[in-house]
Amino acid sequence: MDQVILSLAKGFNPEKIVKGFFVAGLLMYCAFALIIVRQTGVMSETIEAKYNGVLRAFAWIHLLMAVGLVAVAVVIL
Repeated sequence: MDQVILSLAKGFNPEKIVKGFFVAGLLMYCAFALIIVRQTGVMSETIEAKYNGVLRAFAWIHLLMAVGLVAVAVVIL
């Protein structure tokens, strides 16, 4: 029984667990950025303002940067 526990402890790598949580958090952040894009689109249809195009552009830039951050994290980590 002790040999099984020792063999499991040798294979335990906390660095991989931290990396997994980090990437999972970044994926949740990507989902948040996607919600921002969606909500900005709904707002632009509802409220007529002269800065709607700029706000939608910033929302899309935010989403693209969040996706890029996930890609960089997956490659680096």
